[in-house]
Amino acid sequence: MNLTPSEKKILADLLVNGDNVAGNISENTGVTPNYVSRLLSESDECRKRCTMATKSIDIEDLVPAQAFSLVTLVQFGIVSLTAYGSFDLAQSMSLGGFNVSYAFIIAIVSLGAIAVTNELDLEDLKAWDDSARRSSSLDDTYQWTLLGTVGITVGVEFIPQINNLVTGSDIIGTVAFAICVVGVWAVVWLK
Repeated sequence: MNLTPSEKKILADLLVNGDNVAGNISENTGVTPNYVSRLLSESDECRKRCTMATKSIDIEDLVPAQAFSLVTLVQFGIVSLTAYGSFDLAQSMSLGGFNVSYAFIIAIVSLGAIAVTNELDLEDLKAWDDSARRSSSLDDTYQWTLLGTVGITVGVEFIPQINNLVTGSDIIGTVAFAICVVGVWAVVWLK
């Protein structure tokens, strides 16, 4: 739903004050009660989106964010993790003609879960023009960190030069890990 600045002000008033009475919002915002009533009746999706915590960590994001952090350590060669004596998360399996590690699969599933629970969409990632930047809930720093997170995670798995760079140097691997973890936790915290 695309909202004008005045509609955003009305909904902000609604959410901050917990007030859904059109007359009260009308008095506070200076628009007609009928207009506010129409906006409130059309804003169920907005209410749902706004009830999720922002700038705090939701409980449903804890598991995927922690799983992503753990498997990224394995994927970048910083930690070796073996479960049940022989199942190593760094092992690869063939998937559609590509060899992918179990750590990568868990990382992508975790990123997907975080995207779903935080209702991320392409509008959140647009930073290419001023109008999109103003309407986006992610500022440039978060956007680039998130894009870096996805890029590094995918690059390490599928581009041998990036894999060699990240897994071959402790310092570069640690920096790549830090970028990825900061990106994931920033989105979890922000959205």
